[in-house]
Amino acid sequence: MTKGTATTPSQPEDRTIILPSEQENYEKIVTHPQKFRAWIDKQYHLNPEIFPETFTKGYKLHDKKISGKTGVMTRRIKLRNEQVWTIHPGFVMPYMTGYTEEIAKALYLRKHGVPYEGLVYVFGRDENYWYRIETRFGEKNIVATTVKTVKIPKDLLADERVWNVYYSTTKSVLGQRIRRLWEWAKKHITGILLEKTLDLCDKQTQWSLWYEKKNAYTTSNELDRLMRSQNRYFDRGQHFHGTWESANLRSRAWAILHNYWDWGRKTRAENKGYRCPAERLNGKRYADNWLENLLVATSVVPKRKKPPLKTA
Repeated sequence: MTKGTATTPSQPEDRTIILPSEQENYEKIVTHPQKFRAWIDKQYHLNPEIFPETFTKGYKLHDKKISGKTGVMTRRIKLRNEQVWTIHPGFVMPYMTGYTEEIAKALYLRKHGVPYEGLVYVFGRDENYWYRIETRFGEKNIVATTVKTVKIPKDLLADERVWNVYYSTTKSVLGQRIRRLWEWAKKHITGILLEKTLDLCDKQTQWSLWYEKKNAYTTSNELDRLMRSQNRYFDRGQHFHGTWESANLRSRAWAILHNYWDWGRKTRAENKGYRCPAERLNGKRYADNWLENLLVATSVVPKRKKPPLKTA
């Protein structure tokens, strides 16, 4: 079998493999063991990165269950190492909390800052339902959910070094960090990324002006565009009420959702038809529905370790 599978998490509650599927086709195969196995094997051949590493050693069908909420049947498989994993269809949400197509429409409105009350008015349920649906994504590892088929991009490493420059406390520290950034860039990156990084280093004189003006702000157009969207999301949702943990969950959820929310037509055209940042990065899309695409990407991604709770 091919290599490139994801790392197996240690938490039993994360042992779920979400596979892209249409409801009609899924219902035809889930009750037939041979057809179901053939479907799993095909999905592994297409997308090995969303399966646990130990899947390569073989598996058998373990048991099955019908949800009391949706009536959807799911099966579990047992791997050679005795781990039991749930095979979950992408057309329905984890924990059977709703159907993906409907939830996708509601969460897409969150991209534009529509508050939970607005979602209740349009889609029903209550505010707590939509809050839980959304913040559950914040429990996942952001990088593992987003970076699926490629190594950690060098531009992410460059970003870290640029941010190090950005947070220089004095003009002399700024100069030192820019020199180090220039030396690192010449050795480790090429092409347009190198060009942009060196262009940034050449602007040291302009950057230094900030230290001559007390209480001045540093900014960039690209960062501003991203933060305008983030500001709408946090401001209209009053996201920093309650605990630090709840605020952190919402912040992390926004980051993951932002990587998978569909772009508009103009932005797609400017990005070779890719529909979201994660698809552009990985060069593949698991499902046409943006939320199902995200759900599949969360397969075998462990939950992050929760920090101690604090009151805001």
